[in-house]
Amino acid sequence: MTDKNKKDDIAAKDVFILLGVPVPDKLIVDSYRDEENYESDWSEMEGIKKKKVKQNYEDDESQFTPDEDDAVQVEMITGPPVIDVTCPTESDDSSGYSITESEYEDNRWYDPSSTIGLSMSEYDTTKKLLKAIRRGDQTKTVSALAILKSNRITDEAFQNMFIAQKGIELLINILETDYDECIKVTLSIIRDMSQLFGTKHALCNLGAVQVLINLLSSKSIDIQNMSADILTNISRIKKGRKFMRKLGGIPMMVHLIHVPDELLSNPSTKLNTKQKKSLNLLCTCCKALQIICRSHKSRENIRYTGFIKLLPKLLDSVHSEVQISTMGVIVECCRNRSKECSNINNNNYRTDIVYKLSVMELGLLPKIIGFLKSDNITQIADAAETLLCLSNDDPTVNNILFKNNGLDTIFNIFKKYYNEPRVMVIVTAILWKCSVDQKLRNNLEAKNCGKLMLSLLTYEYDDEVIGNAIGTLSELWKCKSMQMQIMTTALPIYLQLLRNSQHNIVLSQVCVALGRAADDPGCMKMIDEAEGLRWVFVLLPSREVDEFHKYEYFYNTDVIVAATDCLIKFIKNSPPNLNKVKGMFQAVNDLVDLLKHTNKNVVSAVCRLVEAIAIHNESLRFMTDADVVMNLINLMYHKDPILRANLCRALGKCCYSGSNSRDIGKQNVIERLYEYILEEDKLVNESVPLALLGLSEDPLNCIKIDTIGFLPFLKSSLESNNKETAMAAANCLRNVRKVCSSIGKYKECKRIQ
Repeated sequence: MTDKNKKDDIAAKDVFILLGVPVPDKLIVDSYRDEENYESDWSEMEGIKKKKVKQNYEDDESQFTPDEDDAVQVEMITGPPVIDVTCPTESDDSSGYSITESEYEDNRWYDPSSTIGLSMSEYDTTKKLLKAIRRGDQTKTVSALAILKSNRITDEAFQNMFIAQKGIELLINILETDYDECIKVTLSIIRDMSQLFGTKHALCNLGAVQVLINLLSSKSIDIQNMSADILTNISRIKKGRKFMRKLGGIPMMVHLIHVPDELLSNPSTKLNTKQKKSLNLLCTCCKALQIICRSHKSRENIRYTGFIKLLPKLLDSVHSEVQISTMGVIVECCRNRSKECSNINNNNYRTDIVYKLSVMELGLLPKIIGFLKSDNITQIADAAETLLCLSNDDPTVNNILFKNNGLDTIFNIFKKYYNEPRVMVIVTAILWKCSVDQKLRNNLEAKNCGKLMLSLLTYEYDDEVIGNAIGTLSELWKCKSMQMQIMTTALPIYLQLLRNSQHNIVLSQVCVALGRAADDPGCMKMIDEAEGLRWVFVLLPSREVDEFHKYEYFYNTDVIVAATDCLIKFIKNSPPNLNKVKGMFQAVNDLVDLLKHTNKNVVSAVCRLVEAIAIHNESLRFMTDADVVMNLINLMYHKDPILRANLCRALGKCCYSGSNSRDIGKQNVIERLYEYILEEDKLVNESVPLALLGLSEDPLNCIKIDTIGFLPFLKSSLESNNKETAMAAANCLRNVRKVCSSIGKYKECKRIQ
């Protein structure tokens, strides 16, 4: 027995000893096999496995091979596994191959091999039916399809078995025939089956999209309706949307939406059966377009087809179902997509702006405001969201809303649909947008909007409504008459939400509201009694720097920025001799680590907070020990002007502790600051003198400031409208002149000697 086998034998015996079980007399350790034999056996098993998998893929249609677009990138695990709990984004762009959250969940739980609940008789019956459909004439085919439709075709297990027997492929072949009766029954079967994820994918992979698009031009209105229904279902997955765009499905559907005017102007009672079916086809096509236009390229395609010109006619229709389906397309096209906007720098390529401008130019806004009075919840929600999207890029929309008595309508919606979270979220967001404008804010104050917002602070159905209500109250705080009511009623609820809430919008808006309230001494006293500063500090991440990206869902950047701004207000509104962060060493240490965060907005906000905390020498010394100086210096390469301005201020404040001024000067910071002023950014140029003032505390830095050529810049900064900048420039010049004067006197003494 080799040494390796002896070790394996000993290790195997140790297992029995640890379990407290006596060791068997004849213990066989399965490690005596030669490595060569083991490798040959393993390769043989792999070959058998590959053959088996290949055979299964050939026999089983449900085991389709993903193409390049659907391929999932698998990364080998080389370290401890990390569970990603971040939710997938709701936005969808088929041109970028992204998926919605619902599709993500469907794909995640879909099991094409699941046949739980199926009996052998069902399997045999389906096999016989498919055989009869293949070999029978037209009459027998229709009869077999009718029997097939009576089965459990909406059951996932049945569909998996049906796909495996190549039933979907057979149904698609029938759609390419000239027998309308067979096509109608087949379409009704596919329409019911296409509700599930597996059938949608199978239809896409087998080329059914092109066949269905061709059927949209059929002479039979029933075939057109069912084909449009199926295409709507298929469009709910990214591959279906991609095929609809590339295979010409969008122009075909827009063509079907272009119906005669009398069809839209006459009520349903005056329409015949064919006209009613045409109306239903129009609504179905609009629903399909609403799903398809989640992608940027599809919205562009829809715009090129001339769909925008049809909007006035469709919205003026007497049929509410036409208005609802049309509003669904409008709201989807006008919706702001932050991820897409960040990838598209040129606004000319932002299709949402094009659609918003079209809505305004066509004069559709009063009509959309009128839909807020509808009795249909979907229509109200779509109209309200459209108004919200329009107001994001054009503040005058709120004035039009006010002139058309839109605010009164919104207040009526509050009373009528209080228990409908979707409507309440959008409506409260509109009021929040309106409260930003001073004229509308005064009008909201007159309508007693503050009392309504205070009642929503305890809303039970959706936390986003609470966040929007807090945002509205934060703007109403600017009204002097509202401050006392908000302080006595809302402030205690804010502090309670700060401790208990986990919703990002609620937490960020609570921080904004507390920061504005901190200017009032009475409010600041209430915040101090509730230890508000410590609770706000809890919102800042306290993880290792290299793990920040793993916790973005829990530590939202908006919450971090709002929390830092709130802490700055707390510190600035406290007495000068009171150090609020005294003794909070761990919190300050985590704050210094946040300077290594990858988000520039977070880093910029932390620089402002470092500047505020550095006022107190004790806190500044502790931050110095936590290596705040090097963390700030490492940020000098950033090109964001706001970050640079805040960084200069923080560096200037950190120079007043120990040898920080000299240590910073040794790191070529002064040279980097000279590069800042060469770029001539007004915001940065107003902050550079503050950094130079701190650096001028060291004589060597003063010499470097003079040598590099900062004096003309500092002299020009004396005329700045910013008093803080002008004062910093004057004091920096004074320090430089003192050092230069001392050097001159020293040289004169040496010359005399």
